[in-house]
Amino acid sequence: MARPGDNSMAVVVAAATGLLVAVALGSWWTATAVVEGSTGAVLLRFVLSVAGGCYYLAVYRVARGRPMLG
Repeated sequence: MARPGDNSMAVVVAAATGLLVAVALGSWWTATAVVEGSTGAVLLRFVLSVAGGCYYLAVYRVARGRPMLG
């Protein structure tokens, strides 16, 4: 039977990969809105990109055994 800490390295790798992808795609997605000149889309895409990055950062911190905030 698996214990809670058995897959911690896999979770760390998945969270780090998710964080990198969220930053890369969020940057590209926001930049396309800047090129289009849509201020509302820039704000919305930036907020969604930051939210996705924060989610994966929180998962990464929890997987490393650190508190989610702090």
